[in-house]
Amino acid sequence: ADIQAICTGNTATISPVNNFTIGVTNNWSSAAVAGITGHATTGSSNVTETLINTTTTPQTLVYTYTPTAAGCAGTTQQFTVTVNPAPTMSSPTNTTICSENALSFNLNTNIPGSTFNWIASDNTNTTGETTTTQNASSITDAITNNVTSLQIVTYSVIPTGAAGACPGVQQTVTVNINPTPTLTSANTATLCSGGSVNIPLTANVASTYTWVANSNANVTGESTTNQTANTLNNTLTTAVGSAPETVLYTITPQSIAG
Repeated sequence: ADIQAICTGNTATISPVNNFTIGVTNNWSSAAVAGITGHATTGSSNVTETLINTTTTPQTLVYTYTPTAAGCAGTTQQFTVTVNPAPTMSSPTNTTICSENALSFNLNTNIPGSTFNWIASDNTNTTGETTTTQNASSITDAITNNVTSLQIVTYSVIPTGAAGACPGVQQTVTVNINPTPTLTSANTATLCSGGSVNIPLTANVASTYTWVANSNANVTGESTTNQTANTLNNTLTTAVGSAPETVLYTITPQSIAG
């Protein structure tokens, strides 16, 4: 064909046809194009070149053939080859979320208008990752870590360029999913007025804690502002003549891993 388009890294083949079957030399010339490698500027036979486009836009080469037989030059022919670029991923290769949170991971390349196919590898300790191929410009899976240790889900992303639908190099995206802490410490305590509640706070994963008491008008000593100690400790006193009173505490664990 007089006009052809290839993806970067593929081979262009040009085989001129003329009305001589023997004794013809197909001399050709082609100007160098910035951003194209693997290209010769002259030759005397058919073209077979593996062309690399190092830019982010399509580049076009023009080959001019002059057939020569018995010292006589024939009519020149021109052939064009457009070399489309392949995208290179430019988005990060890893991210971290908490269990049950949704990813908001945007995919990008060096070529505007690229599209993406992506798929997750299955992790038996997590749920929510998409293990069928998706065509989308972001990964939005909400992944649940079903165990108490850090889990990893790996995604494979293949970008495709807007021009010529040329595929780029696959990128691996690693998603770290931290477990959600669950309190394992005691959730009730009984004491006499003037006594101290003292509950060491524990969870199923290494955590820090924030705790606060709901105010009770008949009790003094409860902490009604956020505390960050790893032990819930208050000395509680009821009003004289008061019936048994209850103080409610809200405890929020935060895993150390994030």
